[in-house]
Amino acid sequence: MEQIANGHKQDDLLHKLYPIFELSPLIRPRGLWVAPVIQHPPILLGLLYNTQKDAVQYRLRVQTTNQPEVFRRTRWRKLTESFARQQSTERIQQAFATMATDVGSAETFALQFAPGASDAEILHMLFSSRLPALFDQT
Repeated sequence: MEQIANGHKQDDLLHKLYPIFELSPLIRPRGLWVAPVIQHPPILLGLLYNTQKDAVQYRLRVQTTNQPEVFRRTRWRKLTESFARQQSTERIQQAFATMATDVGSAETFALQFAPGASDAEILHMLFSSRLPALFDQT
């Protein structure tokens, strides 16, 4: 019985994270940045990799008091040089941290997923992080 309950809890969290976080043979997560906001769902920034296009995409979701939910995503981009990819990621992470502070988050944390990580490894990292507790509070 406990496995079924956990399965429903996991499905519920994955549903709440979609479309910022996806896990399929075509779309693989590479990173998930989280900014907890008191009495609201956390602000989320996901970095996803499209295996068919060999490209990455950032997706952002923000929901604050008396404002409709905001969802933004970049185009799928091929970043062939690791230096360019690193610079882009650092710039976007900095902008995310600044925006999170502006809307009242005192901190951010990140989950990084290795390119070859299995579904089980990714889900283990996700569900053993602080993220599930943040959604339980809202």
